[in-house]
Amino acid sequence: VSQRIDKLLVNRYITPEEFAVYSLAFFSIPLVDQAFASINNVVTPKIASLLKENKTEETVTLYRQVVGKTSSIAFPSILYFTVMAPELLTFLFTEDYVTATPFYRIYLLMFIFTMTSYGIVLRAAGRTKWIMISNFIGMALTAGLGFIIIPEFALWGAIGTAMCGIATPILLQLHFERKVLQVNMLNHMPWSVIFKGSLASAICIVPVLLIRAVVLPPFVSLALTASVFFPLIGLLEWKLGIFAFEKQVRPLLEKYFPANNS
Repeated sequence: VSQRIDKLLVNRYITPEEFAVYSLAFFSIPLVDQAFASINNVVTPKIASLLKENKTEETVTLYRQVVGKTSSIAFPSILYFTVMAPELLTFLFTEDYVTATPFYRIYLLMFIFTMTSYGIVLRAAGRTKWIMISNFIGMALTAGLGFIIIPEFALWGAIGTAMCGIATPILLQLHFERKVLQVNMLNHMPWSVIFKGSLASAICIVPVLLIRAVVLPPFVSLALTASVFFPLIGLLEWKLGIFAFEKQVRPLLEKYFPANNS
């Protein structure tokens, strides 16, 4: 509910055309949500089993591995689609909706929160009550914020309210999960993997910026930059040991390229 309050409130202060533009801000990154869900669905039963056996350290290790995988997917995707947002929105929805670009870029930052696989430890531990409490607090804070800033700032107030509605329950659930795992923030996340992933993304986005400097049709620009960026980031993450799908890809490399799989 907290993630929909902005849309309910902002309707009173904007035109239908503006609302249509604003709605596109929440267009998800293709395949990323599915990848996160797939990873989380696989690991949740394992975490539940470890918690039942009181293996807290092993649970923390497994959780950090999960976030390491999701972050290696999230950071490249966030950076690429942030840079290419105007081309993406123009190609998919025509130039009439390119004004949604700044809102879409803000929304993309929320994948930094969702990549944390928040809630899986609480669900695995049977602490769903804390999830409900987090969502309720998030709803209350978001509603209060929305009533204050949306009448004053319209679309910008709405996107701020939306971000609060997404981030607040996630941060609260992560707080409760640290209590379950008995860890502090420093030990909760795989910070070295996150740093490597963000650095690799920053390096690989450079050729995208160079290509984008040339005025090209949106589809051509997207196709060309994607064909450069994603192979580059995949190779760099592989070399850094943080490639999310190494277990799936390595057997194929060993089968077809036995001398070149390192």
